[in-house]
Amino acid sequence: MLSIMSKSPAACPPPRIVLTTIWKVEADETYHGRYWDNHESNMIAISTIGGIGEVEVNGTVHQLTAGSLLVFRYSDMRYYEPLKDHWDFYWFEFEGGVSALPLGVTVNAGFDEKDVADMEYCFRSLPVPSDAAYISTFFSALLLKWIRGYQYESDEEKKLVSDTVDHIMNNPDVSIADLAKRVHIGEQTFRNLFKTYMGVSPQAYISEMRIKNAEELLMTTAMTVKEIGYALGFQNQYYFSSFFKKKKGVSPCRFRKRKKY
Repeated sequence: MLSIMSKSPAACPPPRIVLTTIWKVEADETYHGRYWDNHESNMIAISTIGGIGEVEVNGTVHQLTAGSLLVFRYSDMRYYEPLKDHWDFYWFEFEGGVSALPLGVTVNAGFDEKDVADMEYCFRSLPVPSDAAYISTFFSALLLKWIRGYQYESDEEKKLVSDTVDHIMNNPDVSIADLAKRVHIGEQTFRNLFKTYMGVSPQAYISEMRIKNAEELLMTTAMTVKEIGYALGFQNQYYFSSFFKKKKGVSPCRFRKRKKY
């Protein structure tokens, strides 16, 4: 005789979601959607099963490939369109569940054949009145399944961004392309990842580090403006002076004189 119990250490209910609409889309190069003044409050989940598409959410451009999941507020989207010749995806519209989901982040859910079959099941069953409530619960469980590896990915991503920040601080003249190559990911993916964790684009962060280093060198060394510009990666003194004045409101020379008195 054998009697074994399996018990969860804590309740893990799916997020409270009401699934309202599902679109099954097989888009070609003529398909695109733009919502410049969209005030819809619904949540959207795009599950890509083939091809590649592009979506802009809150100023960040996401390139979605097969197996990727992107969840966001409808009102935060600017446009979506296929890249290259096709983009196949399911578009889920729902209400609720916001606190449990990573918003505006591309998640590598890695959909398999069973996942695609489950999406199709939701698509076909949602219009049936007697099935609608169950399908919402079923879809909630699917979302949790698809994002369950996100926390582990997030830890790795945080370390990647942290290491990149350290590198920028020591090399303020580094380019975005070099940073992306250094961590072995695409340039656009790197831009999106950096902005997700730092709240600013990598270019804006590099500019800030350049300004801080320039201020330090102007105040603590006898280096000429030309020498400081070259040290920070500027092609010539004119570009450096123009950049500094745009950020600080005064030229490097005037900034140095002010700090002396």
